[in-house]
Amino acid sequence: LDHYQTYKSLTAGLESLNSERVRFLGVNSTEYCLPESLHLAPGKNIWWPARLGESVAPRNLCLIEQSGLPVTRRCLGDYLYGCAWDWNPGSELCTGQHRPTTSALYQYSVTSLNHSVLGEVLTRAGEILAVPEQVIPADLFYLSKTLENVPPVLEQSETGSPDEERRAYFCNVSTILSRVMYLNETTVVLSQRALNTTNILLDATETIVNRLAVANDTRAMMLAGDQYDCRDRGGAIQRHVQRHDGTVLFRTARLIVLIADPTVANVTGLALFRARNLSLEDLSDAAENSESEEDFSGYTLRYLYMNQSLEDLLAESDLEIGSFIPQHVIEGLDELNTAFRTPDDEEQDPDAPDESTTTLPSPVEHPDPPVSPAPPPLRVIITIYYNDHAFRETKNGTIARPNSKIISVSLPGYGSRMPDEIPIYTREMARELPSRCGYWSFEADNATEFGHWSYDECRLLNASDRGLRPAHFILKATVCCWGGPLLIVALFLSLDYTLYLKRDNLSDICYPHGRALWYGLLLPIGTIIFVNLVSFVIVLYHICTIPSNLTKSADHAMTLAQLRLSVFLFFLLGLPWIFGMLTTGTEEKLFAYLFCLTAPVQGFVLFVYFVVMDPSARRFWCRKVATAAVLPGAPHQRRGR
Repeated sequence: LDHYQTYKSLTAGLESLNSERVRFLGVNSTEYCLPESLHLAPGKNIWWPARLGESVAPRNLCLIEQSGLPVTRRCLGDYLYGCAWDWNPGSELCTGQHRPTTSALYQYSVTSLNHSVLGEVLTRAGEILAVPEQVIPADLFYLSKTLENVPPVLEQSETGSPDEERRAYFCNVSTILSRVMYLNETTVVLSQRALNTTNILLDATETIVNRLAVANDTRAMMLAGDQYDCRDRGGAIQRHVQRHDGTVLFRTARLIVLIADPTVANVTGLALFRARNLSLEDLSDAAENSESEEDFSGYTLRYLYMNQSLEDLLAESDLEIGSFIPQHVIEGLDELNTAFRTPDDEEQDPDAPDESTTTLPSPVEHPDPPVSPAPPPLRVIITIYYNDHAFRETKNGTIARPNSKIISVSLPGYGSRMPDEIPIYTREMARELPSRCGYWSFEADNATEFGHWSYDECRLLNASDRGLRPAHFILKATVCCWGGPLLIVALFLSLDYTLYLKRDNLSDICYPHGRALWYGLLLPIGTIIFVNLVSFVIVLYHICTIPSNLTKSADHAMTLAQLRLSVFLFFLLGLPWIFGMLTTGTEEKLFAYLFCLTAPVQGFVLFVYFVVMDPSARRFWCRKVATAAVLPGAPHQRRGR
């Protein structure tokens, strides 16, 4: 409304300057497209303001009968010349008949909500989604706009809410998201591509849950450490499976929400395990042929702790997906919060005297200095989605993988700035399904697409059914790496041991010659180099043919990573051995010098690429060195020095 009033005032003022020498053309905002009027005229619609690249529906209820969508209008332009609407669809496109459910959701979206009706609105919205076949794209859009209006209501009623009411809020929001995952795929894609619906829905529900999680009333509810099943018609029924003080869990058919206070429970994560009788083949069939009956009924949950053993977790044969925040990340939050806190020391009171002004002492008592705002209460929110139907890109409605599980980790008040990475642990499917790993970004992509999958710098840990590695891995690797060359040497020694003796008295070096040189040394090395060369070409081919939808951003970082990998493989392919082979049968010293110069560098290259340039390894060794430097001073500290 403020933008609209400013726009009208500027337009009226500039129009008054029209003369023979000055002609007023118009006023454009560089960020918003503003409505022409806030009054409904015959044959016209009233439009909401739209950001650049955004499509909006009108303020009035105007649906297209064929698609079940509201009429839309898109804001075009750029930040240089300003924004402008594309076209103005009139009310002649509107159908005269509206479903009662659609009318109800529309009224909720345009009406100012308050605390007295909030519970009824959320309950009614969940009931409308109970029959997926009757939901049209407009229903999903007006539902998302309704949820977008809920957080301000929660701010006004943060205190004094009974536990039953808080539980009802959590269950209603969880039920709404769970039932969205049952909707027809065409309905969801149509609504998302036209009006960015699912992105609004996800952002709104996350904001609601975060707002409820940090409230004082929720902390009192978390101290009981209970779990609630929101699928029961009688409400959220308490389930005493295993009490964990400082946690509360809400479970629906296709959505699980855990809220934990690490300072009380030491719980910072959640893992989902499939039932023993649910095989990987069954999961693969469900991924290809998703049925409405599929839900979390065949899965069990387990809380994860900040000092959780990664090896024990990945060794679980039934692990489906899980995530937890490691202890060093939790410990680094206070330091991170202090680093990003901006003190108000630079802001001075305009009425305060200048530093050069001399003032007399005053008996008036000075107020206490302002206290820095306390860090937000630490809450860890883990959300597991049964499928990715709600994560649709605006442009083409793509998803990561059919029926794939999605896990969300949130720390309200800390944003996306973390001291370190928060890993996700999953188990790859038995069949060769697209196993892409990505994270959902709410940011705009090229100023035209809000909400999209990003696959850059995403590393998803997978554990196979055989465990982390084959049994006796070191022993088998030793036998293969040392046993193969030893077998070749033993064979030639048994045939002619003189092949490994000195050929003359000019040198004390024993080096194979004859058949031992050609077939026992050069041929195996040449075979290995050839196989590595083929592998190198195949890797480069796959890097150069990555689909464009997997490289939406951070192309520069990806190019640098590919370049580092290419150089690394170049050294691993055996460049020194190529120089060594070229010294055979010639008296030239060039390749001999090149061999001596490049062979010792291999170990250094391995150290640089696996330790120095790897963030995880670098942080690990930095912590080790820092710990070792602190430990010698510990006895002195205990003695008071």
